Amino acid sequence: MLETIKPSLTTARLLGSLINYSRNKKTEEILNKLEQDGIELDKAKLEDPYYLASLIRTLDAIERAGSKAKMDRLKNIFVSLDSIGYIISNPDNYQEFLSIFSDLSDREISLIALLDKHKLPYVDQKIENSSKSGDYNQTSTQTKDWFNTRIECCKDLDIDIHMFDALVIRLMRTGFISTRAVMEDTAYYFSPLYRKMRDLISLEYHGT
Repeated sequence: MLETIKPSLTTARLLGSLINYSRNKKTEEILNKLEQDGIELDKAKLEDPYYLASLIRTLDAIERAGSKAKMDRLKNIFVSLDSIGYIISNPDNYQEFLSIFSDLSDREISLIALLDKHKLPYVDQKIENSSKSGDYNQTSTQTKDWFNTRIECCKDLDIDIHMFDALVIRLMRTGFISTRAVMEDTAYYFSPLYRKMRDLISLEYHGT
């Protein structure tokens, strides 16, 4: 029985040594790359495997970014959240935000910025206000607000209403946008997930 156990233990130790060697080598590569980009990190943080995984995913996302603006945006998100200790304490949430933003195009991020600029309401705020008033005027105001937001965003992006609606529908994959039926139309709102992100990250949206 011992003879069957010993090889597995030896293999486990060997794999452990290889993983540690690979991790140390990767750590040095990461530190060198970040230093070239002007980003300094506490090396002790890299001992945390979850933090290291978040960092590796961030670098991968930056390398895949299709524009300098997007690269800078991803760097800014990392730096701002790392500075408050959010990445090491909430690696899953950070990687969720990273995944969302790395998947967005520059135009989609510009649209989110414009929706924010034109004060697209949050879905839970609107529901709360509507349930309190139960008033036709409240619904009418919601419809008017949504149409005004659409018009202003279309002007800023130089697109028509149909293209705007298509882009907003695509944004729903992020979880940042929620929808409600208003009168005979569909109105869109920011979700609680967007509020959580907005409270954490002060984004500089380019082109707005």
